[in-house]
Order: sequence, then structure tokens, then C-alpha cells
Amino acid sequence: MLGMAIGLYSRAHFIPYSNALLLFSFAGIIMWNLIELVTEINKWRTLNLPVLLKIFQVVASIQLSLIYLIYSFDTIVGWSILLLYLIILAVFYLKKSSQSPERVAISIFHMALILMFIGFKISPQVRQVIPSNWFTTLRLKGSHSGDFVIEFKNNDALKYRDMGRDLLNHSYYSDAIKLFKTAMALEPNNALLYYDLSQCYAHLENLDYAIAMLDTAILCNNQISEFYSNRGLYYYKKANSIEAIKNYRIAINLDSLNCYYHYNLALALYDTEDFESACKSLEKSRDLGFNVKDYLTRKIDKMCK
Repeated sequence: MLGMAIGLYSRAHFIPYSNALLLFSFAGIIMWNLIELVTEINKWRTLNLPVLLKIFQVVASIQLSLIYLIYSFDTIVGWSILLLYLIILAVFYLKKSSQSPERVAISIFHMALILMFIGFKISPQVRQVIPSNWFTTLRLKGSHSGDFVIEFKNNDALKYRDMGRDLLNHSYYSDAIKLFKTAMALEPNNALLYYDLSQCYAHLENLDYAIAMLDTAILCNNQISEFYSNRGLYYYKKANSIEAIKNYRIAINLDSLNCYYHYNLALALYDTEDFESACKSLEKSRDLGFNVKDYLTRKIDKMCK
């Protein structure tokens, strides 16, 4: 659990290998829970409350590792697992007053992770406190990867850029950064290179650098909606909804037919409690073809009724 705390701190401060530390910590907790589960089954040989608790501790440990490490979490099954686990946990400790320190520590640890995550998902205020990069829940919709065209004047710069894009597409972000910087030395005023760098830094969870690169890209070319959209997404991930809204609106002024711009604007407006505008933006995104139903859109829909 100490490793988990250090891993979360490291991720919040963009320290390398934080994900590896989190992975080993979760793996250790899952293995410990599996051993405890086998022990309980051998002891009771029936499905009683202690065995049920251990089953849910194993499942919840796996679920939490996915939330903090791998995938976007917005499924009914996932929420049901966590809520059922909290209920079983409460019932168990109300009935069993004396427990081993290890079991109590694991339970408190699970509750802290779950409650932080739930608070982050449902409360804009909590987002101002908990670093968003603790979770992998904000898989940003509508993030662009450079489909627009900006001409290169230097063929070598274009060659290095193409090589960098290939590395970026295969998740070799640090190596891609080196190639983009090499291209930038040959063609320093090409907005696309700063945009490429911003994507690398965003994937590395260094959002301040990602935003700074987009600032420079916009200075080079202020007529590309994707620059503002992605900058808005990064501000939103930093829980700065005000700046996110400003950027989304500029992106919409440049390209009013992109459904993702309106959807992302709706999320940011919801966080600022401008529910009427959030409803209008969400409706506009659907008029333009956005048809995803996730947890956040359902929350906005409830406010629109």
C-alpha cells in the first residue's frame, strides 16, 4: 500500500515509472487477496459472508487496477461491482468487530480508492482537489491526431516528422519527441510540429508542456480548430473548466459541425454548473451525430429534464 501511495504521488508529479510502481502494487494486493480467498474457502467450504467478502475483494482489486491503470470506466457492471463491494464491506464490519490488521488495512485502502474515484466522477469540486491523472477515466473524445494539412518547406523536416508520427502511433513518445525536435530545428515555425509535440507530452501526462506546445502552435497558425480543441481537452483534464470552455468555443467558431467539440463543451459547462448551456451543447452534439451514452452524458440528461 505504501508503493501505491508513492505511485499515485509520482503520477501526479509526472515522475517516470509511476505506472510500473502502481502495477506492481496492484499485483501484490491482488495476489494477497487471492491467497486469502483460497484460505477462506478451505476454512468454510461454503459461501458465507467472509468468503463473499474475499471474492469481492479480489474482484474489486482487479477493477481498481483497471480504473487506475488501463481503461475508461463507465459501465453498469463496473459500478455495480464497486457499490456491492462497499455494501458487503459495511455489513461484514458491522457484524464482525474484531479483524486482522491486514484485512482492515486492505479494506480501508479499497474504500479510499473507491471513494476518491466516485468523488472525482460525480463532483466538480472534487476534481479541483484530486489530480485527474490518477485515473485513466478521462479518455478524451474528439482529440485529433493531425489529419489537417500544413505544408513543409524542408523535405528533411518532413521526413523526421513522418518518422516521429510513426513512433507516436506506436506509443514510443520519448523517442518521437526527439525526432519532432530534430524536425523543428530544420523548420522552427511549422505549427504542426508543436502540435505533434503536444500530443507526445499529453500521452506522457505532462499536460503543462502539452498546453505550452499548443500555445506556440496557435501563434504559428491560429486558424486550425484542432489546436484549440485539444488545448481545451488538456485544460479539462487539469480540471480547469473555464479555460477549457474558452478553447472549445473558439474551436466551434472555426468548425461548428464537429460533434465532439459540442460534446466536450457540454462536459465543461456541466462542471461549472451552467446546466442550461450544457444541455444545449449536448443536444447540438447529438444533432451533429454524436450518439455515445456514457455516465457523464446521462448526468447531463438528468439535468435537462
